Amino acid sequence: MKRRTRLQPERSKASQVLVVGSMSVALLAAVSVPSDAQRKASEIGSVSQTVDGTVMTMEYYRPVARGRDPLFGKVVRWGTTWTPGANWATTFEADKDIQVNGNPLPKGKYAIWMIPRESEDWTVIFHKKARAFHVDRPRGTEEEQLRFTVKAEQGMHMETLTWYFPVVGPDGATLRMHWGTTFVPLQISIRPTVVAAHLDSSERAVYFGSYSFEADWAKGAQLEVSDSAGRIIASVKSPTMTDGPRFDLVPLGDHRFRTGYAMGGHVVDLSGSSTVVFTVEEGKVKSFEMLDGNGKVEARWMRTP
Repeated sequence: MKRRTRLQPERSKASQVLVVGSMSVALLAAVSVPSDAQRKASEIGSVSQTVDGTVMTMEYYRPVARGRDPLFGKVVRWGTTWTPGANWATTFEADKDIQVNGNPLPKGKYAIWMIPRESEDWTVIFHKKARAFHVDRPRGTEEEQLRFTVKAEQGMHMETLTWYFPVVGPDGATLRMHWGTTFVPLQISIRPTVVAAHLDSSERAVYFGSYSFEADWAKGAQLEVSDSAGRIIASVKSPTMTDGPRFDLVPLGDHRFRTGYAMGGHVVDLSGSSTVVFTVEEGKVKSFEMLDGNGKVEARWMRTP
């Protein structure tokens, strides 16, 4: 009997195990690694800031310097329109109208582009097309909402491109783009929700004095209204409290005030939504009421003779 010749060599058990093992590892890798788990050279980031009820939000991808030097003039070429981020255009959103470097910007969401220059001021563009790939640079000015120039400055090294608010005040903030040793500051102004009215010394003096009142939190209490460097200060004194509240009465006009804090005619802080309304007869205060945000009377005070 003739032996049949094998056309293909039979695999050894070791090689079979190796093949099966390789398939198992590949299959395991395919199953265990989620499709959205991708390492990016520039990760996404965001920063948000609220000023007097206006909310501003930045969303951007954050490139890393990784020893590249210089960043501007080499990685980002002079005179080239560039979004200060990576991957997709950096976006800025405000939920109310604001001003940026003195220029009006309506509420909405915008893409930010810059044109860096070596020895001249940089151009900053707020573009209406918020969703754009980083190389899809705007062409023409018809969809631009705002364009202005600003001076770039030098400071400490920032390895990863960062947007942040280094200064925040009651009526505005500074927004800064910082990468490497270069940063670009943008000054944002907010329309104040409350504007303090100006009262001269004789007008303020009308409200000074002592007022008696009763409240759940202050029994047999006295309210002293006095002047402090041009501010109208109210202090609560009560037998049950060793250290009562002390606050500004921020003038709104027409004998109306908000509780809070004002300095130099500027509202720095407002506490709650209460409004204080004085009753004035023949140039003298008789009493006043505190109203909540819906106009409901919360408390009444009578002037002490």
